[in-house]
Formats: sequence, C-alpha cells, structure tokens
Amino acid sequence: MVYGGSPGDTGVEAAMRASGLSHLTSVSGANCAIMTACVVYLLRWNRVPFRLQAVAALGVIIAFVLLCGPEASVLRASVMGGVTSLGLLAGRGKNPLSVLAVAVLILLAADPWLSVSIGFMLSAAATAGIIVWGGPLTERLSAWVPVPLAAAFSVTACASAACQPILAFLSDNVPGLTLAANMLAAPLVGPITVLGFGVVALAWAWPEGAAILAWLPNRGADVVVLIARWAAHSPTNQTDLPVGPTGAVLGMGVCVFLTLWLRQPPRQRREDWTLRPPSRGSASRWVLTALAGVLALLLWAVPTQRGVLRDWQAAACDVGQGDAFAVRTGPSSALLVDAGPRDGRVDACLRRLGVTSLTGVFISHLHEDHVGGLSEALRGRGSPPVYFSSSVSNEAARRILPVSAHRLDRSQAGRLLASDAGVQLWLVHAGSPAPPERGGGERESLDGENHASMVLLAVLQTPEGPMSILFTGDLEKGSGARLSQALRQAGGTDRVDVVKVAHHGAKNGASDHLPQAGASLALIGVGAANDYGHPHKAALAELGSLGIPVKRTDQNGMVTVRRTRQGLEVQSDR
Repeated sequence: MVYGGSPGDTGVEAAMRASGLSHLTSVSGANCAIMTACVVYLLRWNRVPFRLQAVAALGVIIAFVLLCGPEASVLRASVMGGVTSLGLLAGRGKNPLSVLAVAVLILLAADPWLSVSIGFMLSAAATAGIIVWGGPLTERLSAWVPVPLAAAFSVTACASAACQPILAFLSDNVPGLTLAANMLAAPLVGPITVLGFGVVALAWAWPEGAAILAWLPNRGADVVVLIARWAAHSPTNQTDLPVGPTGAVLGMGVCVFLTLWLRQPPRQRREDWTLRPPSRGSASRWVLTALAGVLALLLWAVPTQRGVLRDWQAAACDVGQGDAFAVRTGPSSALLVDAGPRDGRVDACLRRLGVTSLTGVFISHLHEDHVGGLSEALRGRGSPPVYFSSSVSNEAARRILPVSAHRLDRSQAGRLLASDAGVQLWLVHAGSPAPPERGGGERESLDGENHASMVLLAVLQTPEGPMSILFTGDLEKGSGARLSQALRQAGGTDRVDVVKVAHHGAKNGASDHLPQAGASLALIGVGAANDYGHPHKAALAELGSLGIPVKRTDQNGMVTVRRTRQGLEVQSDR
C-alpha cells in the first residue's frame, strides 16, 4: 500500500505512526509476496504446469522490483522469492527457513551495509517469525475461530513478536494498540495491494477505466485510515509497551515462550489431575511454565512508561531535532510554543500530556524544525489563534502557515499576548519582515529567520508561587543585552526560573542574557546524534560555569516541570 497525500496533510501520516501502522505506507516485502502469490494461485487454478508457475513468479518479482525500487524489504523478498522459484524449478527449495537464510546471505554478500539497515533487520525478523510460528499458531487458533481469521491474527502476531526486541531498542515508544490495529488492518492489505497494482497496470492502456477501478482500493485505504485514527486517539494507546533494554529482554522472552509453547502438541483433556513426577518428555513444559511465570512477574513489576501525565505545569516535548514546548492552562488545555518537525511526535507528546485543547500557538520562526508539526498539533484540538514571527514577506509566510495566523513584530514588544487560568504570556522580542529586494520583489529566503525568532516570557501563578519561563527560539549571539532590557520591560525583571536555551544549544546561540537570568533550570530541545553538533560543548560549559542544571531531550526524553514548595520539580523519561 503506497501512501499518497498533499504536502499539507500530515494527519494521516501522524496517525499511522502513532498507531503502529506506518509500515503500510511504504513498499514492503509483503506487497511483493501478495502479488506473487496471487499470480501463482491464478496459474495453479488454471492448471498451468508447475515449472511455468515458478517462471511466472520470477517474472512478477523482477517487475515488482523494477516498479517499486530496491528498498531493503523489497530486495529481501525478491531474492527470497527468486531463490524459492529457482529451488522449485530444480526440485528443491521447499524449506522456507533455509530459503530465508540463503536470501539473507546473498544480500549481505552483495551489500554488507544492509547489516546495519533497520528496515532489513525488521523485514528479515518478521519473515522468520512468520515462518517459525505462523503455521503452528494458526493450527491452534483454528480450533476456536475460522481459519482465515486465525491466519490473519497469526501472521500479524508472529511478525510483531519477532520485531519487538529490535523495536524496543530503536524506538522511544511502542503504542499499546499496535497489535490490535494491525489485526484489524491485516485483512484489507491483500485486496488493496492487488487492486492497487491492477489500477497501475490498467492505467497504461485505459486511464479512464483505471480511475473507476481505483474507487475500490481507495475505500479500503479509507478504512485503514479510520483504524489508524481510532488507535492513535484512543486513551488505551497512550500506555505504551516497555522500551529500552527492559523491553528488549521482555520481547526476547516472548519469542522464547512462543517457540517452546508451539513446539508442544495440543494438550489433551485429562480426567486424572493427580500430581505425578514429571517425565523426561514433559521437562520442556516445566521450563515453559517457569518462563511464563517469570514474564508475568516482569510485566507486573515494570512500571507503565508512557501513561498520561497529570502533575505538570510546563513540558519540553521530545520531537527530535526541533523545539516544542507546552505551558498548561487547564486540566486538558495548554499553550504551545513551537511545534517541532513534521514527523508526528508533537501530537504524541500532547496526547501523553493529556492536552485535548490548545488555547494558543506561538511559532518562534518559520524553520521546519519549529513549524513542521503545526498541522499535527492543531488536529482535533480546536481552532486556537496562531502567532508567528518571521523575516520573510507575508506572502511567503502564508505558504507555510494557516491564512488566519497573526504576525508579531518588534513594534509589539512588551505586549501581553495571553492571560489564561493564571498564565501570562508576554512578547519580549520579534522580528520584522525583510525589506523588498531591489527590483520590487519581496525576499523569501529563510536565512534571516534565527535573528527574527520570537522570544516569549511565560509567568505561571501556581499555588506554591510564581514560575517564569523564557522561550528564546533560535536567537543568535549579540542579542543578550537587548534581551535583558526587553525582559525588564515585559515582565518587570530580567530573572527567570527556567530558560529554553537558544538555537538548540548551538555555539552561536544567544547566551549573553544567561548571567543575569539566574535560572534554576535550562531546557534544550535537540535530536540525538544530529548533524549540527547540537548542543555545542562551549554552550554546555557556559551553562555549567553558571551552575544551571541542564535537561536535554536527546538524553532525557520529554521533560516536565512544576513548582513545589521546595522549588522546581523536574521529571523526565530517561
């Protein structure tokens, strides 16, 4: 299933990620397997000779790779299918696990870098899980449910279980409804894939007929989107599965459990329940029982890692290389300062914070890592006013922002932008549109955006006293003295409790105001192993010399702050 959408429609992509269905939006080995199996089945139904079926399967695989490109999972599936077809032509190759092993060896010999490809790892692991566990699990489940339903569940469950140890290390969260969403979507993937490729084939000869046929897979894709949105916005989905080393160990335990359990023949009903010494043949059952007990104890002992947070007043969202900060204005409402990049993580952060309504959104400047996730943040959270600062013309800004967005400039410095539920938000600094270029045109380059960053001062009146937070966007050096003066004008003081470090902790980030700020905490929104070297060691050293503790999203994950009688209480994911 290939995802198609307009550049501004990121809601589907975000929902697919949040529900664990994002693998359906990319070409995969499953698509190749479905098409090949469909062709082979049609040939077998028409009594075509066995060897011609293998030749036809090879042709489908080659056409699939030429059409879709050499993605890691497509390469794995195509080589595996090719090895299988050649083996069948030679009268061999009926052991699928051996075929998978040969395919993996061939691909690694051709391209050793595939050994560090995440897609390749997940593709091979999922295939191995289906091969080893799929048949026995389907056989057991078919005693209670129809075979097609048992097969659909088995394939999804086995692939998910095999990938879980890898995902636990690579992901910072695995949604709780991933398995349920995949089970519901699984029966639709085959028809959508076959009909979709039928549309592609028909479009070459009869475009009008292809447009009519496309109605069917489109409706199937609509149902998948409904499933994704249901799972993404369900409260149950906000309790994620364990991640990190704990999640990996639990995932491997589940794999061992499945292997031992499915090796045992279905247990016959016993009328005599007298305890007897275990026989040699039942030793593995004792091991299986002990392993199930250990897994149950681990799952009981591991605390929920991604439940909805309740006790927070401000939060730094972990959105990768970008900024997104929330200031709470009610039980389920907040102000949002920047929205991070376009990858769906700001939506997941707001869901975890329990934010269902935004009372205002403030975009410091129009770089992608601050504005890209705006539509994801707004979806389903009302129609809050959106404010922005920029150095580009209004026309250029309108291509990025909603038409209703309000521009702020330096003439409005000192203005109270929001006053809601004990939260005041003051404008400290904003840029102005760049002057027109010579020749009458208006400049549309984003090169000057950092200097045009909106700077905001949030003052929260809490039961334990006030708490002030300074948001500095990507403001660069040379603005410190002016920033301190503007702070005094806006809030009556240049001292704050929390400071958002400018420009992700870059060496050229504005830091002149830090000695006067007297902050008790510095927050840095930054992505792990980013290409910019953020945060720079000089910026960290400066914060250290001032005695300001630092929390950074690449190392600490999401960070929440609240005022207590003892001072600031800071909590983080890691």
